[in-house]
Amino acid sequence: MQQAFRSPVSRSCGRVVGYWSSRKSHKLIQWESQLERDCLIRLDADPKVRLIYEQPFPLRYQFDGRQREHIPDFLVYLSNGRKVVEVKPKVNLEIDGEQERFEAIKNEFKAQGLDYEVLTEVEIRKEPEFSNAKLVSRFRYHHLPSSAEVLLRKIGSQHRQLEAGEIEFLSGNEIRKPTLLTAHSLGLLELDLGREFSAKTIVSFLSQGEEK
Repeated sequence: MQQAFRSPVSRSCGRVVGYWSSRKSHKLIQWESQLERDCLIRLDADPKVRLIYEQPFPLRYQFDGRQREHIPDFLVYLSNGRKVVEVKPKVNLEIDGEQERFEAIKNEFKAQGLDYEVLTEVEIRKEPEFSNAKLVSRFRYHHLPSSAEVLLRKIGSQHRQLEAGEIEFLSGNEIRKPTLLTAHSLGLLELDLGREFSAKTIVSFLSQGEEK
């Protein structure tokens, strides 16, 4: 299992730190700020995410006439590739020269075939996506009964998309909100987290190849 390259910050440094129990990575991932924790909540609720590694490796890059070293926050394995994720408060990006420095880092990652994304509280805590991600996280370790999985697969074989309320009706009220949230966490289907969860929430059924 890949280990963090940089020693994580401890509470003795005067910062709030902790661990996120990741369903995707099957391990505890240490976060060094509450914004990083919230980013992990979003990543773990994303059905396209397969694995998350914190502080994965050092990157050497050129900026301002000097060679520098940078250790990104997360390396994320997706269903269609990989990307490097940096978590920064928006105010940090307003520091003189920071935008240019992150652009230099992005260009170096691009040269290595990796996408690089800097996320701030604007993207991470956007609503209703963030509240929905927190809701999904509450169900990430719930058990999905085999009967419910079979029923979901049967409905999914006949429909590409349905509203949550329609699935409840077609299943004879067996598939309700907790089951859908659990199935989303398992990567069996994808909920539209772009609006508040309700009977109108769009549920997309994934093919076997698309599933986690």
